[in-house]
Amino acid sequence: MSVFLGLLIACVSKNQLIYRMHIHLVIVQPDHYVHSLGFLDTADYLKYWLQQQGLHVTVAKNRLRHDAVNLVFGAHLGFHPQWLEASYCTFFFNLEQIGQGGAQLPEAYKDLLKSGLVIDYHPENVASYRDVPESVPLIPFLNAPYLNPAESQIKIADRPIDLLFFGSINAERKAFLKRIEKAGLDVAVFDAPTYYQERDAYVRQAKAVINTSFYASARFEQVRAFNVLSQGTAFISFLQAGQKMDVDFRDHVFWVEDKNFDLFFKEQFAKEAWCLAAEQKFNQWRLTNPHHAMTDLIQVLQTRWQNHVGNQQPAGQHRRLVQGADGRYFHDAVNLSPNVFDQADLDLDLCEKQNWPWAGTSRWGQNLQIYPGQIQLMVFRVWPCDARQWRGLFKNAIALLSLGGELRVEISTADYDFSSDESLDLRSAERTWTEFSDQFWKSGLFTEKFSSQGAQFFNQENKSVEKNMASKIIIVFKKIKTSMSERTKARVQSPNFCTGQ
Repeated sequence: MSVFLGLLIACVSKNQLIYRMHIHLVIVQPDHYVHSLGFLDTADYLKYWLQQQGLHVTVAKNRLRHDAVNLVFGAHLGFHPQWLEASYCTFFFNLEQIGQGGAQLPEAYKDLLKSGLVIDYHPENVASYRDVPESVPLIPFLNAPYLNPAESQIKIADRPIDLLFFGSINAERKAFLKRIEKAGLDVAVFDAPTYYQERDAYVRQAKAVINTSFYASARFEQVRAFNVLSQGTAFISFLQAGQKMDVDFRDHVFWVEDKNFDLFFKEQFAKEAWCLAAEQKFNQWRLTNPHHAMTDLIQVLQTRWQNHVGNQQPAGQHRRLVQGADGRYFHDAVNLSPNVFDQADLDLDLCEKQNWPWAGTSRWGQNLQIYPGQIQLMVFRVWPCDARQWRGLFKNAIALLSLGGELRVEISTADYDFSSDESLDLRSAERTWTEFSDQFWKSGLFTEKFSSQGAQFFNQENKSVEKNMASKIIIVFKKIKTSMSERTKARVQSPNFCTGQ
């Protein structure tokens, strides 16, 4: 092989590796935590600009991919230790204000910032947690062309809402809003958490969105500003004493200080000259873009990705299976659901006949193997609707569980009524259970069976409570060996003496 041909093959291989790099944006959302919707703005921004560089980008909630570079938003809300393991290629995007006067954060997140793979938006954040700030790529939040209004959008002067405020309110922000109202202006404030497109529908009707820092660190809220400015709405930010004006936003924002506060709101805001200035600021804003920062970021991601794909990971052999129907995702387990909407690892239903072993790739890019006797814990978070489904569940469970392994049927009292023994057709279900426990031979079992461990009742804090106080009920079955006397009884009761003939 010539030297030229060798270099050509190496170059092609490298380009193919880069081409296959898939960027996966992950938003952390604890159960029912509405404020995680705020990360949709940043995810859309990264998705748009990375796609402009020709990359394939996807977005998901709480679900990392094994075959992609994961960028995680909201890790301060909690992250799984598994995300730091070599089986994932993961970066964490910090959007919190770090350091003196900033957000109060968990120790695990602070440790992550000190040594993990992190991306940030503000150099002062990085300086507070890294000795070598250059080790953290910085991404500014500039114009988002996908938010730029069409020609038919309402002009600034004609918008029905003068001033809009959104975000958390503390004592300082409350005083700020009252000060504006004393100047003779009304400020529209949402009476419930409102994010993303539902919030943007109001932003586009406002002449301006007003802003003042929530934290004493007073770093400029780039995420709030880029979204508003990109929609053609003016952004008014109160410059606190000692606060630095963000250079990327200096000419695009209306800055207000104590010395010009009354003058601005009483004599300048919403006047013809101000509306013209707001439109000029928007026209200049549309010329901004994060191209250079994105190019630098992609180089960092590519380097990490190449190292990651060079280390082949063995197929996952999890010891837990979880099947639900509410879209939740459980780590350290293979997640199953027959509904594609749930975006589980595998679109399988344990109530239906399945062929084991199973080997393949999950929806999230992990090579998986599921063998008989491999599973220690199987959690089924739906109530089977009839005897046929119960039988399907027990047959799959007896095949997959190791000896001593448990099947837990876990259901919410909000979805099912356990107030009487007749509810949920319990008697019919219990008759089916006996086919796999006390009368195990009826289901074709002989050396193994299920032992019913009874029902356990828990409240929302996952503490054991009385039945009438429960918000969650777990019915437990354990896979055990049958005794010699039980096998003798089975032969006596069976039409073919359990000989299989």
